[in-house]
Formats: sequence, C-alpha cells, structure tokens
Amino acid sequence: MAISDLWHRAQEMRRAIKVVAAVALILLGLLLVFILRGVVIMHENNQLNISGLSIPDVKYMNTYFTTRPPDGVYDLALAQRKGLCGEAKFDKKYLYLQALYEKSLSAYFNQKLDLAKYDKLINQSNLNFKPEKGTSSGGLNSQYIYLINTAYIERLDKTDIKVLEEHLSVTGGAVDDELVNLAAKTYPSVLDADLGTKNDYRPRDRIVNLSWSNPLFGVAFQKYSASGEFYAEDYPKQSAFINSLIPQMETDFLKELNHPTAVFLRQ
Repeated sequence: MAISDLWHRAQEMRRAIKVVAAVALILLGLLLVFILRGVVIMHENNQLNISGLSIPDVKYMNTYFTTRPPDGVYDLALAQRKGLCGEAKFDKKYLYLQALYEKSLSAYFNQKLDLAKYDKLINQSNLNFKPEKGTSSGGLNSQYIYLINTAYIERLDKTDIKVLEEHLSVTGGAVDDELVNLAAKTYPSVLDADLGTKNDYRPRDRIVNLSWSNPLFGVAFQKYSASGEFYAEDYPKQSAFINSLIPQMETDFLKELNHPTAVFLRQ
C-alpha cells in the first residue's frame, strides 16, 4: 500500500474520530442538561419541601388572579418586597407558603369548631344529602363546610413569614402547634373575601353588613345527578334544612372563635 493511501486513510480516520467525538460531546451535553434539570427540580422540591401541600397552576394564577382576582386584591408588589416571590407575580414559593398557611388555619378551625356535629345532623336528616363533587373543604374536617375566604399572606409581618418559610423548608406540609398559633393570631388581618361579586352565596342582604376579613364559611352539597339532572324534589327541603342550621352554626362558631363569623348556603 502506498504511503499516500495510508495518509488518506489516516485522515479519514481522524475525521471519523472527530465526528464520533462531536456526537459524543453533544450526547454528553444533553445528558448533563437532563441531570442538572433533575438536580434543580430536586433542589427546589427539597428547599420547598412540598409534601402534603397542593397548589393551583402558577400560569393560571398569573393569568386570572393578578389583574382580575375574584377574592379581594392580591398585593404582589408587597409580596415581592417581603420576599414571598421573586417578582411581582405568583410563583411556587408564594403559593406553597399560602397553602401551608391555609392548612395551618384549617387545623386551628378543626381544633376549635365541632364541624362533625353538623355533618352528622346533615347526614342523619334523611334528606338525601351528598357531598358536592369538586368542592374541597380546604382542609376542614367536614364533608359539606368549607372556608370561603382567601389568605393574603403578604399581609403577614416579616417575622411570621420567616416562621412559615422555615417550616416549609424543614418540615414541608407538616403543621405543628407553632403554625396553628401563628394562624390563630393573624387570620383576622390576613383573610379577605369579596362576596359582593359572588352570586353563589345567599342571602345577599347579609353581605353588606359583613367585614370581608371575618371567617366566612360556605355549605355545599350535591344538587345534580351524574347525568346533570337537577334534584328538583330534594333541593327545596335540603336548602331549607341548611338555612335552619345556619343561625346555630354562627352562634357556635362565634362562641368558639371569639370572632364574628358568617355561614352561607352555596346556591
């Protein structure tokens, strides 16, 4: 074999090695990207420690709640100044801290209020009550009763925010006495709810006399069958029964919370 042929073959081998090396580097780069992405996700999850907490979609919140919130007004600029979010918009940190606060507040209400008493009365009424599908109790120990208000955690002072952050970082979604006590002392200034824009709650003449920072509870039950048929025969008796319970519920809740409350039947 001529020296020139050997030289050409050596050149071809060098080119092939370069191509293989380039492909290998690309594949290695892609592998590193996926590894780093996984590390970032794990880091975020470890730092936020999100077990046991559920949050709405961030994009949805930024689309529908920043400029047209249905419940009160989020002050995201204030939230940013207090370190609750990186920019003046919703992010996972804000929403997980909000979820932890609301879970802590639900734990407080569960300790103070005998919600099981009213579930039992409703279930034993022989009026064919069924829990409403798709309606979350928000952590309350009830099949029918839930909290209407939203917690605007940017209204917390920085000391309380730090407590929330430390718990989220260390214990995630676990709620302890410190968090329950924090929620108990702060909820009158943190809760809000604009019932004036909600047609789901009756009677409307009660709305104007309420402070939106009061704990406002809703009662919901299933009014339609799986096929979408309205329970026309049951509903008048069911709604009348719930309305008969509401005055006693409000009396009991006021006594236990030492704070004005209101209960609404969800229409």
